[in-house]
Amino acid sequence: MTIFLETVKMVGKVFRSNKLRTFLTMLGIIVGIFSVTMIFAVSDGTKDKISKEFMEMDKTSITLTFNDKYDQSSGQLQEKTTPPYEALQKLSRSSKIITNVTVSSPRTWKEAQEKLMQDALESGIDSNDPNAMYQQGNGDEGASQVNAVGYDFFGVREKLSTKVIAGRLFTKFDEQNQAYFAVISDQIAAEKFGSPKAAVNRTLMINNISYKIIGVLQRNSDQGTGPWDEQYVYPAYILHSTQQNQVSDENRYFSEEYILKVKATKDRDQAKQEVTEVLSNYMQKDQYNINMGFGDNQEATNNIMDLVTMVFAGIAGLSLIVGGIGIMNIMLVSVNERIKEIGIRQALGARRWHILMQFLVEAIALTLIAGVLGMILAQVAVSWLNTQHLGIVLAVNIKIMIAVTLFCTAVGVLFGYYPANKASKLNIADALRYE
Repeated sequence: MTIFLETVKMVGKVFRSNKLRTFLTMLGIIVGIFSVTMIFAVSDGTKDKISKEFMEMDKTSITLTFNDKYDQSSGQLQEKTTPPYEALQKLSRSSKIITNVTVSSPRTWKEAQEKLMQDALESGIDSNDPNAMYQQGNGDEGASQVNAVGYDFFGVREKLSTKVIAGRLFTKFDEQNQAYFAVISDQIAAEKFGSPKAAVNRTLMINNISYKIIGVLQRNSDQGTGPWDEQYVYPAYILHSTQQNQVSDENRYFSEEYILKVKATKDRDQAKQEVTEVLSNYMQKDQYNINMGFGDNQEATNNIMDLVTMVFAGIAGLSLIVGGIGIMNIMLVSVNERIKEIGIRQALGARRWHILMQFLVEAIALTLIAGVLGMILAQVAVSWLNTQHLGIVLAVNIKIMIAVTLFCTAVGVLFGYYPANKASKLNIADALRYE
């Protein structure tokens, strides 16, 4: 133990006498450790963010979309595909795993979209903003984008149904009576009526038709970014049964889809098979699409992230190899500068392993100090980046810190052994004669 402490003191003395050279020698290791640590911090933060996103996804629903047939040369509609809604509802009642079927039909009315784009050109409003509103000729407020849904749509999209802040949602009675009701977002309610509560029981004009507002949904900061996102809150919702007979198909853009709820994620494959059997009685396979969603792809996504992380970490790790070569080089220089000192120590009784240990400890100390400095810099960078609201939370994993420490020790041993071994093998007579 005494010999080891003496060796450490000697190494410290060598470092203090060559501060600039010591720092420059460690610089490659510092940069390498900093880079690798930051790459893993970003990777872990991104994977945590993705995991949370997957947790928020609806993993118990299947979406059906239908394709109309068009003439490829003229682009004219040849055959309109009519979804077998009643057959799908019958399936949900008889199936042991499908619990519900509802419809969602996002629509942008032609005249509303054209006027919205014209207003955007004149006033600089973003014409792609789905929450944009416009004044119709009669002075009432109108919505250019709505989602025509089944009464139980919000039961399938639970994330939306939990955000009712005023009024109520649609009921089966409303659907059966084809009620002219609307549920709107809180943004529209605040902008056009002052508050969500004030909007309830007011009138909203949609395609020149009056709809009574019965409920208001809350939009939050982490909601989906577009109309096809599961968490997206539309400016307005109306009943699919109500609008079905009000607007001609040629006067609207729409994408009709049916959403089937299953009991559990594991049931989706079987549910897909049951749905396919029903649809095969009504249409060709190319007339519909079954979307299983992305909720069960978390493992594949994490595997891709791990692969990308390892590739970038490997590239950054090259600087550690360069740093290790630099340490070997400077240790060889140090051995040549201290040949006479080595000879004197041998003459005073130092054994070969004493000399070997001295230079090996010196190399390991260089890499460990550099590794600690690299991790400290990475922690400072992570703390600063977390204040910049990047959307992900970065953190230096304790496992990475342990791995970095072990790796630095290995680099010190690997690149320090040759110079240390060379020093320990010096002939005492030759060392004492060296000038």
